[in-house]
Amino acid sequence: MNSIIKLKFGRYKNNMLKDVPKEYLRWCLDNKLLKGRAMLYAKQKLSYPKDRYKIEVEGAVIGNGTYYVEAYNKETAITQLRKEVNIKSTQSFCGTSFKITELHNK
Repeated sequence: MNSIIKLKFGRYKNNMLKDVPKEYLRWCLDNKLLKGRAMLYAKQKLSYPKDRYKIEVEGAVIGNGTYYVEAYNKETAITQLRKEVNIKSTQSFCGTSFKITELHNK
């Protein structure tokens, strides 16, 4: 599905990402020009390393605790964690909280 995303700017405007040369996608990523699904697709296509995140879950019906996840961004880290651990969120006023911290390699 992500392969049908079209580039909205530049030399390859209106081309599907799957048809854009890897060198151009790398340049777009290096210059922070891609966002959302386009960024995720480009990072996957170029085999970029995933970032590591620490996620602390509180207030869940099932799944409270601290977890470590590798993902391309914070949003996909939480989505991935929800699927892997099967976190059951509350529907109360306070709800379930996710405190996420990006861990930097030294």
